[in-house]
Amino acid sequence: MAAKILNPKKDRVHFIPYCSLGQKEGLLPVTEITCIKIQNGRHEVEIRPATVGIANEGLLEGKEYDMILHASMLECQERGTKHDHETCTAKI
Repeated sequence: MAAKILNPKKDRVHFIPYCSLGQKEGLLPVTEITCIKIQNGRHEVEIRPATVGIANEGLLEGKEYDMILHASMLECQERGTKHDHETCTAKI
């Protein structure tokens, strides 16, 4: 899946080592994108720039979610202010 989305020649891809339940060790391909917008009901959070990792098939297969976010990415949504790192703004 990651190979279909990321192009190592075009995208700045690097790998982050990880371990999880069911997988002793692995490498997650990550790249930086210009912007990501997350909408939850009436709330929208915009993160600029955003670093994203693309999971290979099987890692999230059969799960009830398609994405894992760090909680700090949504904190500005609750406060309605800029993110601590000034990388996102919330529109409420």
